[in-house]
Amino acid sequence: MNPSPHKPPIEVIWLKPGPSWVKLNFDGASHGNPCPSGVGGVFRDHQATFLLGYSCITSHNTNTFAEFYGLFRGLSIWFETFPLFHGSMWIESDSTLVVNTINGKALANNQVNPYATIILNLLGLLENWKITHIFREGNRAADKMASLGLGVLSESIFVCPPAEVAH
Repeated sequence: MNPSPHKPPIEVIWLKPGPSWVKLNFDGASHGNPCPSGVGGVFRDHQATFLLGYSCITSHNTNTFAEFYGLFRGLSIWFETFPLFHGSMWIESDSTLVVNTINGKALANNQVNPYATIILNLLGLLENWKITHIFREGNRAADKMASLGLGVLSESIFVCPPAEVAH
């Protein structure tokens, strides 16, 4: 009997944050490396209610830059919109490099180092935060928002989910 050459499937699901937590899922999207990239994200509460979303295009950059810039813009937009919020935030990304860098387990390159520093400063405004990895399949809403960013000329902020991410 030959062992199966395939790994068993992994169930990938998006989990709600706990009560009093906000969850940010963000992503970067590009059609080459380097090239113009889109970034976007979705904020939801403990009931999975859409709170805020964003999409924008970056200049001619790498995939890595798009991922870090997506988190930077998400946190910046959140604090611009809700300047008095200092509660708890769970952040999810399908980029292991971003997750590991923000968690202090990897080093960012010179292009994104300034953003990593700013991100950590913004996270310092929160009472609690955590950043974890999610497989791409569980990050679909953020992926859709980042793809929308490829088609816009300026930043878009959504207070209601666009049709592409509404469930």
